Amino acid sequence: MLQLQFLHNKAAKIILDLPISPIGSSASEALNKLKWKTLARRRAEHRATFIFKCLNDLFSHRFNIGFNKDKHDYNTRSKNNIRQSASSRNWGHWSSTNLASNHWNKLDLSIIQSPSLASFKRVLRNVNSL
Repeated sequence: MLQLQFLHNKAAKIILDLPISPIGSSASEALNKLKWKTLARRRAEHRATFIFKCLNDLFSHRFNIGFNKDKHDYNTRSKNNIRQSASSRNWGHWSSTNLASNHWNKLDLSIIQSPSLASFKRVLRNVNSL
């Protein structure tokens, strides 16, 4: 994945006609000028959108998404967080739910409670904590 990000950065520099060498110019400045997100950021947004769709029945899924409040009734800060799956053999299940739930759990409650998918995506684009 790191090599793909290097190519992404290099493409931004080529489009802006900046020096490609790492010493000559900053890749993050080039990405900011083009209003491009890093690939890690884009993956995080897609994962959070995936969980939003699952929780609001906009996506057909077979896995169980459980919350901490379903496991115990303690009044903790993380009671609205999604519980991590204990799946150790099924990589596809683990990667799709656990990695996505990590990004979901970092979001503010106001973002999580967005009324529609369009408003969720709009607010998610402007969040820095993802």
